[in-house]
Amino acid sequence: MGKFSIFPVRKQAHLCLRHVLQVFQGTSALAPASEGITNVFERFLLLTGSAKADSDKEPQGVHEVLYVLDAFKNCLPLMSMKYMTTVLKYYKTLLDLHQPLVDKRIIDSLYVVCAHPTKEFSTDSMLDLLCSVALSVSTDEKSAVALTFNARLPSMGMIKIYSLHKQTCVIKIPFIFNVLKEILASEHEEAIYAAMEAFKNLINACVDETLIKQGVDQIINTNMDAIKSGPTTIEKLCVTMESLLDYHYSAVWDVAFNVISLMFDKLGYYSSYFMKGTIKNLADMQSLSDEDFPYRKQLHECLGSALGAMGPETFLSLLPLSLEANDPSEVNVWLYPILKQYVIGAHLSFFTVTLLGMIGKMRQRSQKLQLEGRIFYSRGTDTLVYSVWPLLPSFCNYPVDAAESFKDLQGALISALREEHDIRGIICSSLQILISQNKKIKEGNNNLSSIDVSPATERAISLYSPVVAENHLNLLAASAPELLSVLSQVFMESTTDEGGFLLSTIWDFASIAHENVIKSIFKKTMQRLLKATQVAKKAENSTNETSPSIERAQLFDLAVALLPGLDEQALDTLFSAIKPALQDAEGIIQKTAYKVLSRILRNCDEYLSSKLEDLLQLMIEVLPSCHLSAKRHRLNPRLLIVQNESVNMRHVILGSFLSEMIQALKEANKKTRI
Repeated sequence: MGKFSIFPVRKQAHLCLRHVLQVFQGTSALAPASEGITNVFERFLLLTGSAKADSDKEPQGVHEVLYVLDAFKNCLPLMSMKYMTTVLKYYKTLLDLHQPLVDKRIIDSLYVVCAHPTKEFSTDSMLDLLCSVALSVSTDEKSAVALTFNARLPSMGMIKIYSLHKQTCVIKIPFIFNVLKEILASEHEEAIYAAMEAFKNLINACVDETLIKQGVDQIINTNMDAIKSGPTTIEKLCVTMESLLDYHYSAVWDVAFNVISLMFDKLGYYSSYFMKGTIKNLADMQSLSDEDFPYRKQLHECLGSALGAMGPETFLSLLPLSLEANDPSEVNVWLYPILKQYVIGAHLSFFTVTLLGMIGKMRQRSQKLQLEGRIFYSRGTDTLVYSVWPLLPSFCNYPVDAAESFKDLQGALISALREEHDIRGIICSSLQILISQNKKIKEGNNNLSSIDVSPATERAISLYSPVVAENHLNLLAASAPELLSVLSQVFMESTTDEGGFLLSTIWDFASIAHENVIKSIFKKTMQRLLKATQVAKKAENSTNETSPSIERAQLFDLAVALLPGLDEQALDTLFSAIKPALQDAEGIIQKTAYKVLSRILRNCDEYLSSKLEDLLQLMIEVLPSCHLSAKRHRLNPRLLIVQNESVNMRHVILGSFLSEMIQALKEANKKTRI
């Protein structure tokens, strides 16, 4: 068959041969068939293999061998393991000839074998071949196509060998890593990205707990015994990762960051054992100018992976913020955005003890600098103080020690809520994160897409179960009396509630707090509202007093923020307070009353059904006294009534409000028309 020169005939012969081997799979005929095929082609392989590699002439039988290799590409994965091993040994001989056409066909054939999902082969022979193919990358000049295939084949083959015989594979992985590193230094974009994917595939498939544990144990034993042993496989791999940050690879640093990030993710906490040098080299790159370094975003993402892998405590021990520096310019402020974005699954105690502990020291230093007349440095230090608090929401992102450490943090939060106006939003956001995440896990609604979730996030969430989440919620509920009291007080004392963060936090706490706690706060709020309303009525008849309309509006907002924890009796009390407020002379009170009513109707369907007749009558009665500024807000509860009622009643409700709806379309206020 090898002598046929007509391509279609030869191709058809190869297909027939493949079909025969497919038929023989699982039968006793496969071994003799494989032997026969091997014997027929063996003489061509031997003829070419006996030629001298350094001869200037083309080795005898090269063309026949090309036909043979084309045939093996189709049938080698189907042959018995014994004769496949024989052919693989001949492949090794042929690779030593360094003939590009021969090499290409061998690589194609090996690619098909390694890609076969169930095929087993001699791991020693295949590993020897893969190393020979990989070695040719550093010894011969290759085209982009050849480099691309030489990047893909070793990684695919090593992963296959790893699944068949792990120990055989592990020894050679550092060699393959170094070969892929050389391909990264090439100028061919396709080959570079093939090498990157090969790196990532090998890291995902071959860097496992056993490999990591072996390296960690040796480092620990070496530190204890003071006897240095040779580097383990994982240490060699991490050395290769660090070498990717050399200037020799500066053109592909963005690719290198991608690979190094994956290694951080794979090593997890143990990154600190193997990647200390890499962390320091990454930090040094931050000082490069933007002109010389266009990959700053990728650098920060890589450092973010390191941070998520080893945790902020270890990360900051290797790369400190240097908040204690006398000169504020020496502080690593560039780390703050990375910490804010990538901290997850951290210890709350680290924030409370270490970071908040630094705030006190920095304030003392600021005062000292001010007394010394160094106003510039004093203000710079004050700025650093307020840059620590924005890290709190990240530390509240699935913390590992919430049950043990939240109580210690609570005191600092309460003091800051009372005294630090600028960071109230940060504290409220952090508390909402804690409540929201635990509620979702407890209720089984924590549906995160695996595509968008980082390994650090997966590790953090894996420590949370419905039982753990429930314990955390019980802890937060136990702190609700004091926190709700402070939040309510701060809200009433503030002139504005930017973004509604205070009320949103009160709402979240009301959803988990004990009902007696909510009843007590609600009762005090309504009593205060009653007094404020009485004062407002007196103020209507007096020119010497100012109407406390803002306070009344705030009290209404505060009362409805407790809605998740209110029972039906409390709702009736609130509803009774809303009725006269809808006809109040003050526009701000009417607007607030309609907003409160809307929120009740939106969140309490059963209450809406039970109060339908009262609501319909009320909406008609208060229409003549509706303030111009409140007309837009009046439309919301009316719409909710229509949406939540049965079809039989809906036409009656629509009819009663139809004229009002038409009139609203003619309003000068654009928001009302919309």
